Amino acid sequence: MTARPARLCAALVALSATQAPAVEIPSRGTDQIAHFCVVAFGGKERWQEVRDARYTQVVTRYLPGNRPKSERTAEIYLRYQPRQQCRIDSRTEDGKRQLMIFDGQNVRVEVEGREDADPMVRRRALRNALSSLYLFSLPFPLRDPGVEVTYRGQGKVDGRPVYQIQAAVRNSGSASAADRYDFFIDTETFRVPQLMYTTAADNVSYVVRWSDYANLNGLLRPLRWDYMSDAMQKAMTIEMRGLKINSNLADSLFETRAPRRSRATAPGSAAPPR
Repeated sequence: MTARPARLCAALVALSATQAPAVEIPSRGTDQIAHFCVVAFGGKERWQEVRDARYTQVVTRYLPGNRPKSERTAEIYLRYQPRQQCRIDSRTEDGKRQLMIFDGQNVRVEVEGREDADPMVRRRALRNALSSLYLFSLPFPLRDPGVEVTYRGQGKVDGRPVYQIQAAVRNSGSASAADRYDFFIDTETFRVPQLMYTTAADNVSYVVRWSDYANLNGLLRPLRWDYMSDAMQKAMTIEMRGLKINSNLADSLFETRAPRRSRATAPGSAAPPR
């Protein structure tokens, strides 16, 4: 799924029939391109109405030649208001139930109902939670205050002309550097057929194709994310099935404290006082 940024950038250039110099700014202006892109997905005001989202995530990994290798599912619960929270209910590679909860401040990881307090596991869970929350929100952060958008040139994706703009944001838990997001924006529809993001934590780049759009009360969401290899072959696909927005998720879904266990009463003994 991962590849070195230099090889991915080379693949992107090869994919484009033409690549304009980064200094060539389109007449629309970089901020206008970002604005029109956000509007094409429903607009910033529509996104700000989103309180929560839930969906079944299906991850398919591929062998060379687009042959499916494996498939795994997870239940994803995201909350954006009043604060950002995340719950991921999945299974490990050996089939054990794994639960990750981020309540906006604390992280809890469980495997088969037992807490996993390993610091590395918790840090990875935090990164997964923050990434899930942020990636689902794209491209709306392009218009967030303090996000600087840079024009990177023009090219083509699947034969269609695109603008390439880059934004740097802190969303992976890294306090020293920002993740970089390159948006390839169709010059006519202002949708995003392709995205490349580079993580600050390990400087690894991912090339993603968006498709299968759904219109949810005016909010446009891509339900299929195809992650490409350095040879621009499909390496992994993420599908969002049964996506629901603003379904009033219960607070208990994001509870990170250990659940209370009832005390068992030994045979013949008195029941514990209430």
